[in-house]
Amino acid sequence: MERLTGKSNPLLKTLRKLKQNPEKDSGGRMAIEGVRVLEEAENSGCEIEAVVIADGFGEEPREKNLIERWRARGIRVFRVGENLFASVSAVKTPQGAMALVRAPQYTLSGIPPEKRALILCASGIQDPGNLGTLIRTGAAAGADLVLTTTGTVSARKPKALRASAGAFFNIPIIEQLKTGVLISYCEKNRIRMYRTDARAGVPHTQVDLVSSCAIFLGNEGGGVNDEIFASLPAIHIPMPGNAESLNVAAAGAILLFEAARQRAMGDKPDNG
Repeated sequence: MERLTGKSNPLLKTLRKLKQNPEKDSGGRMAIEGVRVLEEAENSGCEIEAVVIADGFGEEPREKNLIERWRARGIRVFRVGENLFASVSAVKTPQGAMALVRAPQYTLSGIPPEKRALILCASGIQDPGNLGTLIRTGAAAGADLVLTTTGTVSARKPKALRASAGAFFNIPIIEQLKTGVLISYCEKNRIRMYRTDARAGVPHTQVDLVSSCAIFLGNEGGGVNDEIFASLPAIHIPMPGNAESLNVAAAGAILLFEAARQRAMGDKPDNG
């Protein structure tokens, strides 16, 4: 296993650059770290160009397993000192492994919608932790696709990837779509669209989430505020307490699992 010793090493410089601005790499390359995220990337079969591990990584069974799997695939694995690894890592307490990967790049035209598609749409969300949590929840609830509009934080940000717990690699994600393009896609494929609202609209348990549908979740502060969404039917989560609104990731979890419940039970609301 080759050892890297200098901060100016080209691979380490690339990893630092991608940590700062992952959305700017036109080739879809990303720097990912953490055992869980690396396991999910490996399980997905995505292209892994190189791995950097710190001294001490490989002592635990899960770590050993990862190293063995990388070697079996012929992936280059490099060893570095812990201080050098920390200089590249995006977290305060690194787990000791980072990889340069090339994530799948999807297009709307390349993904025909499922018969009963469940699509999560993020519009204007700014917190990468919230977006990552929504992606993780979407994957867990059986969503088929995650779409984001222009102005939404990148799902490739380190914090978003960590919050997704690797679910980024388990569900197709298409980012930075123009609002009109997204709506046209749904209309063309007869996918019902619902915009979420803190108070207005139909309670979420009374809308049809069994048929193909897209759920639009908006900015943490202003909600779904693009004017073009105004004509979409609004749904809300009834709140008997005195809170003004729910965290967007919490709201997304409630809505997505209501969709999962309806689909499991075949429980289409009468007025859906």
